[in-house]
Amino acid sequence: MRLAGWSACCLLAGMALADEKPPCKPSTAEEVEARLADAAQAWPEGPFEQVTWAPVSPWPSLMFQRADFPENHVRSRLPVGLTGIDCVSGHEISRAVWFRLSLYRPVWVYGQATGVDEPLAVAKPEKQTRDLAALTYPVRELVGDSASFASLWLAKPVDRGQPVLVSHLQPEPFVFRNREVNVVVKADGLRLRVRGKALQSGQPGETVPVMIEGATASSMAVVSGKGEVLIEP
Repeated sequence: MRLAGWSACCLLAGMALADEKPPCKPSTAEEVEARLADAAQAWPEGPFEQVTWAPVSPWPSLMFQRADFPENHVRSRLPVGLTGIDCVSGHEISRAVWFRLSLYRPVWVYGQATGVDEPLAVAKPEKQTRDLAALTYPVRELVGDSASFASLWLAKPVDRGQPVLVSHLQPEPFVFRNREVNVVVKADGLRLRVRGKALQSGQPGETVPVMIEGATASSMAVVSGKGEVLIEP
């Protein structure tokens, strides 16, 4: 009977130990920052060479389980929803914590200041590591693929060190600003070809101002081909 009593006692003690939950220990900021850095590497803007998170609001006392990021997550200050166990009540809680975020990744930048309507190659694009979270424009504006660089031209003046943006680039213009063009004038069944100068660069189908030789005022013409514009009623 004594052995049976000992067995029952040990069994109950074992069950009690099995029912005990692991001790609740609040997560430190450093522990959570490491988890957030790993999560950021899965973002479509990555991968990143370096990710840093620095909390700038009071740190909650919870055992961290998961994080929820806002949709627009690439910015220098970011609220993150941290969910975990409150070690006092034992309940799951969520708290919003603001972080200072840095996301370092190589991006294309201009190696030389260059004017408008020049081939992109003249600006000598090169890769430099930049903090994407510090950018003042959407990351989707950054040019990621250099395969088409040879066929692209600048649509606006750019400065050295400035990131290469999609909005800066254009296909090679069919007519160039301040360069001679053939002007085809159609009217009353007649077709007249004269010389002129484009006052603005343009692609096929675009309307640009031109100055016809001998004219005192500019006319609007449609870009119709390489070095050619069309004026018609």
